[in-house]
Amino acid sequence: MFVEELEAAVAGVRRLLGSTEFETVDGDEARRVAGCFAEVERLGAAGVALLAPKVVAAGSYAKDGHGTAADWLGSLTGTSPSAARRCLKAATAAVGSPAIKEALQGGRVSPAQLELLASVAGSEAAAPGALEHLLPLVGEASLRELADEAARLRAAARSKEDERARRARVHRFRHLSWHQDPGGGVRGEFLCDELDWAKVVPGIERRAARRQRDARRTGSAESMGAHRLDAFLEILGGNGAGTARPHTLLVVDAESLRRGETRRGETCAIDGIGPVSVEAATELMGEGSLQILVRDGVDIRTVTKTSRVIPQRVQAALVVRDRICVVPGCGAVVGLQADHCDVDYRLGGPTELDNLARLCVPHHDLKTHGGWKLKGGPGRWEWIAPARPLSAGYIARARRLAAIRGKAARAGP
Repeated sequence: MFVEELEAAVAGVRRLLGSTEFETVDGDEARRVAGCFAEVERLGAAGVALLAPKVVAAGSYAKDGHGTAADWLGSLTGTSPSAARRCLKAATAAVGSPAIKEALQGGRVSPAQLELLASVAGSEAAAPGALEHLLPLVGEASLRELADEAARLRAAARSKEDERARRARVHRFRHLSWHQDPGGGVRGEFLCDELDWAKVVPGIERRAARRQRDARRTGSAESMGAHRLDAFLEILGGNGAGTARPHTLLVVDAESLRRGETRRGETCAIDGIGPVSVEAATELMGEGSLQILVRDGVDIRTVTKTSRVIPQRVQAALVVRDRICVVPGCGAVVGLQADHCDVDYRLGGPTELDNLARLCVPHHDLKTHGGWKLKGGPGRWEWIAPARPLSAGYIARARRLAAIRGKAARAGP
């Protein structure tokens, strides 16, 4: 009965997909329908994850002519063998974890979230209690937020010996590889130690942000990823002479720094990269480009200024407080911009911590040009839609118009 009922549901979805005139669906209805299909996709992936281990255990994949379980699953889901192997590994871990199995059956876990949770379940000995801590966040936090929280838990649980071994392993397997893509262009991949990357990434981010600002003034909508690549190639090409050296930002709790290691709930992280051990972070302290932000309870709320320029002490406190874009569920960590969140600067809003928040560029645009509002505060932010939300095209046009006006104002009469 179970199989017949499921097959009937699949047939119903297929019938709707084939009979709907999608050309007649407006944007708002399309958004709702896409959400339903995304839910179907998540439920389907959960079902595959719950049942794939039984197929593997019975060896029944061979009945379809497949030599390996990964070949069978890759053929079934339309993914590569490597992706299928990762899925099988995660599914096997899910079967062994009642908590993950329950989350799957509740339809709350996507394939990417399952891989993350399975990796945490597989390292429970290294980070006890991590899975129970993360599962309630599924559905509320973004994938990036879940991954960052898992990384923090692992970093806090690692001993100094474990951390040295981990970094030695990363160093041993460091690599840079590239190949020509069949569709044209070159694709690359690399692996390196977080501290090595921390010495490089601030320069890339600063140049990419400048490139994006310049491009947007001309109406370009190229992604930040495109500008990062341009900045990276520019630096590799030797066009970095004469520019100020950017800062690597290290955020660490005072207690962690004194103790020499983090505990649960504490932070030792390179801004824009992620958690590192206190011992590893101390290696950066001899770098002239390092800026250390120590969370030590110093009251910086009274620091204010009447101009748009954010005082350095407030900027430091803002980075410590808003580690990610504050819009619930976003999770972006790079390219964040400070915004007057409560009272706009044009309306006399002060440049002080209580009136500032860090937003990613897309959410900053939605707030500035799309009428969206931030309410609440740290730990209780709300992202409130306007009465009539505007389309992305309208917001892009408003942003270009604002850039043109700003350029004209700077040029003067």
